[in-house]
Amino acid sequence: MAKSKVPNNALMPGRIGSMEVRNRLVRMGAQVMPVQSDSDENKFSDKLVDYYEALAAGGMGFVSVAGALVRIDGDPDAPGFNPDTDACIPGLQKVTDAIHRHGAKAVAQMLTPYPALPVGAMAGNFLSLGASTLSQKDLDGLVPFFVPPTEMTHEQIEKLTANYVVMARRLSQAGFDAVELNGGHVHFFNTFFSPAWNRRTDEYGVNAHGRTKVMRDIVRAIKAELGFDFPVITLINACEFNLEGGITLADGIEHAKELEAAGSDAIHVRVEIYHDEVPGITVRTVHEIPDVDLYPALIDENLTKYGIDTSFGNGVAAWSEAAGKIKQNVKIPVICSGRMDAFSADKLIAKGKIDFANICRRSIADHDYVKKIAAGEFEEVRPCVGCFTCYDVAERGVTAQCMVNPSLLMGREYATVVRAEVPKRVVIIGSGAAGLESARVAALRGHDVTIIEKESSLGGSLPLAAMIKDFHEDFQGFSDWQIRQVEKLGVKKMLKTVATAELIKELNPDAVIVAVGGAENIPSIPGMEKKIVVTGEALHDQLRTYTSVFKTRTLGRLSKLYLPLGTRVLIMGGAIHGVQTARFLAARGRKVTIVEESGEFGTGMLDCGPKPRLLTWLRSQGVEFVGNVQFKEIVDNGLVVEDADGNQKVIEADNIVTALPMLPNTDLYDELKGIVSEAYAVGDCNPYQYETEYPPMMLQPTETKPLWPAFTVTAVREAFRIAKDI
Repeated sequence: MAKSKVPNNALMPGRIGSMEVRNRLVRMGAQVMPVQSDSDENKFSDKLVDYYEALAAGGMGFVSVAGALVRIDGDPDAPGFNPDTDACIPGLQKVTDAIHRHGAKAVAQMLTPYPALPVGAMAGNFLSLGASTLSQKDLDGLVPFFVPPTEMTHEQIEKLTANYVVMARRLSQAGFDAVELNGGHVHFFNTFFSPAWNRRTDEYGVNAHGRTKVMRDIVRAIKAELGFDFPVITLINACEFNLEGGITLADGIEHAKELEAAGSDAIHVRVEIYHDEVPGITVRTVHEIPDVDLYPALIDENLTKYGIDTSFGNGVAAWSEAAGKIKQNVKIPVICSGRMDAFSADKLIAKGKIDFANICRRSIADHDYVKKIAAGEFEEVRPCVGCFTCYDVAERGVTAQCMVNPSLLMGREYATVVRAEVPKRVVIIGSGAAGLESARVAALRGHDVTIIEKESSLGGSLPLAAMIKDFHEDFQGFSDWQIRQVEKLGVKKMLKTVATAELIKELNPDAVIVAVGGAENIPSIPGMEKKIVVTGEALHDQLRTYTSVFKTRTLGRLSKLYLPLGTRVLIMGGAIHGVQTARFLAARGRKVTIVEESGEFGTGMLDCGPKPRLLTWLRSQGVEFVGNVQFKEIVDNGLVVEDADGNQKVIEADNIVTALPMLPNTDLYDELKGIVSEAYAVGDCNPYQYETEYPPMMLQPTETKPLWPAFTVTAVREAFRIAKDI
């Protein structure tokens, strides 16, 4: 994090209504795990309480607890917590006490989720209500895969309003300092706000005044119950991008003004992005995550008329244009979401465009984000890669996971690395993400740690992975952070050194962790030796050679001017490695064809955003997809494939690049486990894969056939667990 100045504007105290907030960096509500404990449906699990307490201890101005469900009586449950009776108050008090213990304020986000229910919840028979009755055909043009809503009656609206008041009272009694009404995404309130969803002609439709009536009435009712000085924050979509007849920025401004007049104490601003359906992907097609939703097609486009600012790069602070426009039209504070960080927030606050910034995924990656920023310890901040794993996994009703924070939501005790009673000599072989995490944790345990790395620098394949993604996902930042940590902890390095059984015998460690990555998957077909073929490993080796001369970011820019590949490039393999390589090459003017034997493209990518966005962009760039064929032979002018009927053809190319999923690289581990009493393997070289469908869980290894490709998130979690136990 190459910053030198503490962002003092973002660290100034602020106020939302009567609630004084110690700084402008806040954590708005976002569901991260099922909240109930085993013993009490209204009680938060200890792990979740620990999580919210860690955010408060890490310096957040306030922490918003997500998912306080408000429903019509008799609705089936949906993910979240249900403050349905006064019996929930003691459990909620435990959460607010934990937050208040560290000087932060506690906010509860209140939510009526329908018609938007996470994919994990879709198997149930859920009641779906909204502003208007819509058919499945109507939804296909809005958000396919959701339950079509039925128009809410006046009586139901009155009942829901009363339920909001009762539940707001319970939340206040439990110690929450404010509540937020979630009118974002495609949740219930937004079906009233949006002209595309709201087809009503009564007092709840027609114009901004009518479309905001439900939320306005609830704001007034809560304040009538709890006092006008009890803060109520309202979350809205300032614009619905790519939705015909949806909310425009002008609509969003009018909605904010109506809510301010009703007594709202702050407006929380997001922009919702609607996407076209992608065949084969049956998850929600609408999000509010700018670095995911705008990439790669729109990440650098001028979208200011939609309230989107792309000038910060990679989706950072993208919704600040909408927030700024609303700020010009209201007198109450404006909170901005959308890949915010302390430094973009500092600039925007100084310009008067926003008042508070929602630090979401960055605080998942490092709970001490604000504390470290305030202390000027910028390089100590563990960076959020922006991989979207946390969102995608939580969307499926599973506890969120983080690629860079392996102890996320595992509880305070698990996250605490204690010094070993007996220090050991520990050797780590390989310095990719798993190897460096192993070294970091083993060193924190007080062990004498040595890394053996065959290349001239630490980092493994992460820097090259960053370049393949054009640094959109911050693998480089994560690798740099890991390297700084192991160097600070005094980990020894043996660079340009190939680990062998003889060397390990000579070093005589008490424990060894093998983290050498996977073995390249090379098809066993005739012609692989031809000059037309460039294996993925060979391409990486060429690029890695240049990194000894150029920094990785410089090399990424130079690769746009020259690559040792012809104009027509065929990629063997259409899983995650293949499609990401295709994006890299297409962005450099190559005519790309992806050939995948299974016919399924993008396997290993996250369905909930990254995969459909990338596949859509590749098709827009003219990338050809050839599936359900067998690789038969490499010839001088291309690849011979055979379809299911036995027909063969040559797909012509100037170069063929292999990009198949890696295979477990177990040779060294197999040799060392008979030499060192404690021998472990992590990451792609682990011979014990996981028998689990997506999303990947942190399970104990079993000798079974893997059902899903290895994930960096899983490798880092393995590394943390193993090193913590040495």
